[in-house]
Amino acid sequence: MKADKKQKKLPLGRALGVSLRTVFSVLPGILLFEVVYKLFLLLVLRPLLGWMVEMSVALGGQTLVFNEQISHLLLSPRSIVGALVTVLFAAVFIYFEFSVIIWMAYYASKKEKVKIRYAMKMALLSLRSLVNPGFFGFCVY
Repeated sequence: MKADKKQKKLPLGRALGVSLRTVFSVLPGILLFEVVYKLFLLLVLRPLLGWMVEMSVALGGQTLVFNEQISHLLLSPRSIVGALVTVLFAAVFIYFEFSVIIWMAYYASKKEKVKIRYAMKMALLSLRSLVNPGFFGFCVY
């Protein structure tokens, strides 16, 4: 028989204390990353995604789309492709943001100092994991 290693269970108060220390140790780094990342999204990515949406609308043969016309927009194959490219593009950036936050929290839980640059590098390396059928479910979610 295999010997099961029993994990020590921390009392609730101590577990909460450990969790709070982890959150407060990683919070400054995450806040700095979020400020810089949100500025990047606001100044670069949002105009780019807006342009992509406008192009997909134009590919659908329309110049302006109101709420009741959105379903008609997705009847054109070219506008469907444009919408899919926009969604895929946005999903990659969403994945990157959450990945950086998770990497920073992971290292903070291990009580290791991590720089934002290293967490971003690890997040970029983990983008390869998006090349699988599950990525489409992620996009839908």
